[in-house]
Amino acid sequence: MRHSTSETGPQKASMVTQLIAITVAVFVLQQVMNVFFPGIGGRDNRFLSEWFALSGQNFRELKVWTILSYGFLHSTAGFFHIFGNMLGLFFIGRIIEPLIGRERFLGLYLGGALIGGLV
Repeated sequence: MRHSTSETGPQKASMVTQLIAITVAVFVLQQVMNVFFPGIGGRDNRFLSEWFALSGQNFRELKVWTILSYGFLHSTAGFFHIFGNMLGLFFIGRIIEPLIGRERFLGLYLGGALIGGLV
């Protein structure tokens, strides 16, 4: 994470860096729940799935936030799924974010998750 001091204060980390950090933190949480709290999450991350995964049941239960939160959940079966996604986000995001700005990049990212969830 880059930080520098300017007249306006410390520089914020890029949106790409923040999205990667959030997604990796959620993945680590999923792993921790699998190992240390199987009664809560179970091997299938039941707790996280019931509250944050996109499913017809969750949508019928009006858990409308799942249309975006599902984008931060990843399969815990293997490391390569999240690694590939974050690698792609890193390289593509490094090009796009400077062109359109932090806020528009976040909108693009979340909009993509929203459209992906609807399709």
